[in-house]
Amino acid sequence: MIMQKIQKVAETFSGYTFRDGIQSSDAGELKVIQAKNIEELTDLKVLISVERFPNDEKYFLRNKDILIISKGMTNTVNMLNLDSNDKFVIASAAFIIIRANKDIVDPSFLTWYLQLPETQELLKSFQRISTVPNLSIKAILDLNIPILPMEKQQKLGQLHQLHQKRKHIHSILEKKRSTLIDMQLLNILKDE
Repeated sequence: MIMQKIQKVAETFSGYTFRDGIQSSDAGELKVIQAKNIEELTDLKVLISVERFPNDEKYFLRNKDILIISKGMTNTVNMLNLDSNDKFVIASAAFIIIRANKDIVDPSFLTWYLQLPETQELLKSFQRISTVPNLSIKAILDLNIPILPMEKQQKLGQLHQLHQKRKHIHSILEKKRSTLIDMQLLNILKDE
């Protein structure tokens, strides 16, 4: 199996730093992904909007960009699925963004690989320990990933996406089930 450093197969950069903090605005057209949004990148309506646009277009996220939380105890990874209406979306400075060269590596496959427990342990070992652990872009750039034939990458990536959807649906069902049980228990309490 061929291994390749991420720097050979993807562009990698940090999220946008808001010098004065993120100032929410109902009139803003620019959506901002914050660390708290990493698990739910399927519904961009929950993102806050801001008016101030970055000067550099590289910060505007594209479909299938991979986001990694770089600050904190966990380096959660998720892939962004944008539609054509989502033109102005950026990630905050809490993220490292990986934009895969889709001719070499499938973004879904790369997301799956970065989410593997073994890869997460490796990323954790690369963190610089300070008050808040920090994962550097250099650590990501130097990370070796397997380069499989594209067809295999796509199959693994598709299986991973289906698994993620199943987990998401299961989570929604569990929340609804819990709400239903709570309502039934409250109704029993009211009847007493």
